[in-house]
Amino acid sequence: GQHGGALAVGERAQGRAARRRGLVDFFARSFPRTFRATWGYTLAAFLMFLLPALASFAVAYRDPAAGAALFPGIEDRLQDIRDKREWWKELNDSNAAGASMIMTNNIRVTFLAFAGGILLGLFTLYLLAQNGLMLGVVAGAAQSLGFAANLWGFVAAHGTLELSAIFIAGGAGMQLGWALVRPGLLTRRTALLLAAR
Repeated sequence: GQHGGALAVGERAQGRAARRRGLVDFFARSFPRTFRATWGYTLAAFLMFLLPALASFAVAYRDPAAGAALFPGIEDRLQDIRDKREWWKELNDSNAAGASMIMTNNIRVTFLAFAGGILLGLFTLYLLAQNGLMLGVVAGAAQSLGFAANLWGFVAAHGTLELSAIFIAGGAGMQLGWALVRPGLLTRRTALLLAAR
């Protein structure tokens, strides 16, 4: 009994060590290697976000009302900006439900940016452009109405990691879409499986 118990404890310890090694290997070798091999897709995803963001920023900076017309449903955020109200603090400060909502939304967008590739990459492109458009409208209106410093502090603190994850997932989604559109000499199924890996 004691011998068997000692073996079980030893096996669990070895299993934990193997999982740690696997995690370290993923972040130290596998992920950087994969990122370098697919950086073009990530760049394309970034541009599909950035270009609509810049265009909508320019429109909303000149005329916040025109920016609101580009993205229906954003009027409440623009009113918050006019009122100099930092709405994100209500979601973050002592509000687990609000913080959870932000986190859940970012995870959902990241997942959909990847999974949207199965629709020939079109849903991925739409999602990236839509999120870029939204950020551009909010940022342009904030710049126009003298609220930019407040907003960019929030975006810099939260957006760096979250947007990077969305661009990487979007690049992976675009890779899935490209595998379906241009499978080369492979069947579409095989090309999709290889791209998904």
